[in-house]
Amino acid sequence: MENIKPILLNTKLFKNVLPEELDLLLDSHNITCSHYKKNSFVVHAGDKINTIGLVLKGHILVTKENILGERIIMSVLEKGSLFGEIGAFSDRGVWPATVIAQDDASVCFINKTIFFGGCVKNCTSHQKIIFNMLNIISNKAMFLNRKVEYLSFKGVRSKIAAFLLDEYSKTNRLTLSLTINRNELAEFLNVTRPSLSRELSHMKADGLIDYHKYTVKILDLEGLSVL
Repeated sequence: MENIKPILLNTKLFKNVLPEELDLLLDSHNITCSHYKKNSFVVHAGDKINTIGLVLKGHILVTKENILGERIIMSVLEKGSLFGEIGAFSDRGVWPATVIAQDDASVCFINKTIFFGGCVKNCTSHQKIIFNMLNIISNKAMFLNRKVEYLSFKGVRSKIAAFLLDEYSKTNRLTLSLTINRNELAEFLNVTRPSLSRELSHMKADGLIDYHKYTVKILDLEGLSVL
């Protein structure tokens, strides 16, 4: 547990929580950590849920299947990211999506009762993590709203442009280091892999972008913005 405390304190969930406050929070609540090999399942959609997952190492994919059995990647989460918080507090009480390790990953599961503290001694720390959780859920709702916008675009080029512009907005850097491969990006944008590759080639030929493996460089930001 001592090894993961520095990681926990650097996450959004425990933002502004002091080390001694973290000790009080974790002392009376269950927390377990597990390691997963690349492409292994972390949780399955429909499993009972009473914990919230927090990525300690590596990357994980949050996925859903449509009625045809085709996988759609909802999000790619890295170190410090939460998952399952919406399902944990819903009436259904089940994991709403399947979670898969994109590479070798470590995850800790925190019992949701950590937010139900009634102890006066823990009052300040509970206020902090409840506020942090509300902020996380609000940001995730905004992201999912943007995800719906991706899916609403009819053209593959428009979907790619919207995705790249969102990635650019996070760092204001024209060179983007993506955390997902071509197959995963196609699933994320809900397009076929051949359609994605073909449109990327066309965008490169048109002088909008250049790319190599996981790196994409925006060459014409203005041109990308009007697609």
